[in-house]
Formats: sequence, structure tokens, C-alpha cells
Amino acid sequence: MQRVAAWTDLSASGERQVTGAAWPGFPGSQPPPQNGTHPRVDVAKAASQISGLPHRLLAYRGADGYPVILPVQMAGHDETGLKLVVPDGLLPPGGRRAGLLAHAYRPQLVGLRTRILTGWLEMTADEARYAPHTTKGFIAPPSKNLLLVSNGLLAKLGLWQARRQGIPERLERLASTSTEEPAVSG
Repeated sequence: MQRVAAWTDLSASGERQVTGAAWPGFPGSQPPPQNGTHPRVDVAKAASQISGLPHRLLAYRGADGYPVILPVQMAGHDETGLKLVVPDGLLPPGGRRAGLLAHAYRPQLVGLRTRILTGWLEMTADEARYAPHTTKGFIAPPSKNLLLVSNGLLAKLGLWQARRQGIPERLERLASTSTEEPAVSG
């Protein structure tokens, strides 16, 4: 563990308590991606997919190279991206690559929903704007029986694909060459 920051409020407002290494300060801006900073996915669709998920976390690379993870709220969107709300003083000025996770967990992970986005975060004096570049997610059914059956079917599908690609045989060959014991003379 290098550092853990905690706030008394889940929105990360108020006094920050840091355990471990000192808070690194803000990193400088990153160069923009080769394909530009504009959204590459439908922003309205991404906003719709994460608006119903109660927990949202934004992550970016801190000045010391370790991730900084902060809770965020959405305050709308337009064709340029998602407008985010973060307590003052937590986001560095300028632009950088960032990830956004939105999720809803229920007891025993039955009924789990997640959405993961990668994109470009631009922090100005007026606002934080997130332009999503990719988006993935999944939904686990809210029925334990249905969840167990679907997990079993997905595992069978993965095993079928692995067998079709010859992965078990390759693993067996690797295991046999790495575990050969040297001959013992008596």
C-alpha cells in the first residue's frame, strides 16, 4: 500500500485524511490521444446507461504514477461529453486519459449492473467534461437461480472455446516441460 485517502463523506467533500505516502499533488496535462479527444461513442446512450446506476467512480493517473479514484456525479451531457460534478480541488486542471465506472451492487452480487468507460477528461475553471471513447458493461440477473444457470452456461461456453482453440493441450505441454524432475542418482 502506497497511500489511501479517505473522507468522512462518501462524496469526497470535506477534510481528506491520507494514510501512507503523502498526497502527490496534481500531474501535468497529458498529450491528447492520436485520434483526438472527442467522444467516440454515443454520449446520450452512455449517459442513459450510467444514469440509473447509483455509484460512479472516476480514475486517472496521479502525479506519482498511482491511480487516483474519486466519486463523481453527472450533471448532464451534450455532444461533447458528460458533465461531471466533483468536489473542488480534487481534479487536476487540463486534459488526461481517465476511466469511469458506474455500478449497482445488490446483496451477494445477485442483480449486479456495471458500466465501464474509458475516455478523455478535460478540467477547466468552469467544469469537468468527460468524453467517452469506449464503453463496456454487464448485468447479472436479480434471481439467484437464473444467475447460477447463466454463470454455468458462460463457463461451458468458455470451456468449449478453449477446447476449440487447443488451449488445454498447450497448457498440458507447458506443464509437462516445466515440471520434469531431474534424474536422481542413487
